[in-house]
Amino acid sequence: MQKPPPLPAEVLARMLRISGIDGFTLVFIAGGFGLVSVAFSDWVGALVGGIAAGAGLIELRGRQKVRAGDVRGLHWLVRSQLVLLTIILLYVTYQLRNFDPQSLLA
Repeated sequence: MQKPPPLPAEVLARMLRISGIDGFTLVFIAGGFGLVSVAFSDWVGALVGGIAAGAGLIELRGRQKVRAGDVRGLHWLVRSQLVLLTIILLYVTYQLRNFDPQSLLA
């Protein structure tokens, strides 16, 4: 016998839990790595860390709106993931274009 689909309240609770974990993780870890990058004068890494932390703040704002009953909070949640995906792809592209194998051999 198949398990019945989850109730909407269960789906909402799971979405709020996951978005909270993801948002706080992005803010603290990406923001922390951004600060470490500033300490080592890696300005590209600092920018990427700052934008990733900003995506976490966008996600937390969307979560807050959904908890308040505002459906537009879902747009914030989706946008935060798109911002994060875009910055990751741009950073990977930057790293691939500026790869220097001689620095690894040294």
